[in-house]
Amino acid sequence: MLNSAGTDQASKKPEKGAKRRATQGRIIDAFERLLLRDGVSGLKINAIVAEAEVGKGLIYRYFGGLEGLAEAWMTRSELAPTKEQIAGCSLKEFQRLPATERLAQIHTNYATMLRNVPAACEVLAQDLSSAKTLPRLLQEVRHQLGKSHEELVTTDEEFANDEHMALIFVLQAAANYFALRANASATYNGIKLDTDEGWETAMGMLASVAKSGG
Repeated sequence: MLNSAGTDQASKKPEKGAKRRATQGRIIDAFERLLLRDGVSGLKINAIVAEAEVGKGLIYRYFGGLEGLAEAWMTRSELAPTKEQIAGCSLKEFQRLPATERLAQIHTNYATMLRNVPAACEVLAQDLSSAKTLPRLLQEVRHQLGKSHEELVTTDEEFANDEHMALIFVLQAAANYFALRANASATYNGIKLDTDEGWETAMGMLASVAKSGG
């Protein structure tokens, strides 16, 4: 039978695997800090090791390398929105909305999701910059960012015409731009995209364009 001292010691015993999870979290934190501070080009094994202050072998032991680390970061950060999150409601309710209302919700919710995750904007900015190819370790991250958006617009029969596809093309470009602009140079044509009021104004304009496209 444990005495009170023994009980206290037992209660303070670290949870199994807690140290490993803490170290993994520190490595993932370092990955994100480097991405935000130095961009995609700063995501090097040695840089991450120095930032996290861990041994290089732990990157491979815990994640299998940079690609596995990028995947772990994406999962922890919940960078892959669900279709319900992009739709802004249940899919059953969403499908009852007029087509142009669906387009408005898809693109304003998508833009807002990107705007609120600076690291996602950094990946997207790299994907759009000059002639550089997004490194393999972040290609899946980029794919997951737009997966739900793509599924919602490509599986909807009402969008399967040239007029709607042209509108979707322009709306997605605008959504990407607004999100990137909000994280890079927040004021656009006098609208402060880094404030809730300014962002709502911009999203209202985006929604207006979507709704007028019917």
